[in-house]
Amino acid sequence: MTFQDKINDLDVRLRINQIKEDDKKEAEFAKREKKNDNFYMIYKDKESSQKIRELISKAPKSAELFLFLAEQSDRTNAVVASGKALATHLSFSESSISRVIKYLTDNKYIEVLKSGGTNVFVLNPSIVWQAWRTGKKSCLFGNAKVLVSMDEQDVSLKKRLSVLIDKSKNDDEIEGKII
Repeated sequence: MTFQDKINDLDVRLRINQIKEDDKKEAEFAKREKKNDNFYMIYKDKESSQKIRELISKAPKSAELFLFLAEQSDRTNAVVASGKALATHLSFSESSISRVIKYLTDNKYIEVLKSGGTNVFVLNPSIVWQAWRTGKKSCLFGNAKVLVSMDEQDVSLKKRLSVLIDKSKNDDEIEGKII
C-alpha cells in the first residue's frame, strides 16, 4: 500500500466516523424533541409577558381562545378550525368568536390563513411556541391540527363518526379532535 493509499484510507475512515457522529447527534436531537411533545411555552421576555397580561385583563374571552388555540396547536403553532367548532368547544356564540378572532388578529396574537373556506389559525411564535426554538422556521408551513364540530356534519357522517369515536376512545393515534 502506497503512502497516498494510506492517506486516502485514513480520510475514508475519518469521514465514516464523522457520519456516524452526525447520525448520533441527529438521533439525540430527535429524542430530545420528542420528550418536549406535550408543552407550549410563553416567552418570559418583558414584551411577551406584557402582551399576555394585557390580553387577560382587557379581553378575557380573547385570552380564553388564545390559550385554547395554544393547547390545540401542533409543533408549527397552527390549528385548522371553523368558527362554529371554536364556538361549540368554548361555549361562545359564533358572533363572539368572530369578535374575539378579530381582536386577536388586530393585536398580532394570531394570524388567520385561508385554505379555501377553512381557517388556519397560527399563533404568534414570538409570544407562545410549542417546539424547539430552532423549529420556528416551520411555523406556518407544517401540518396543522384539525378541529371539527359534530354540529357541522351531516346526519349520516355524525353516525359514522360516533361509531369511530366509540371504537377508538383510548386510541392515541387519532390526529384530529372532534367536539
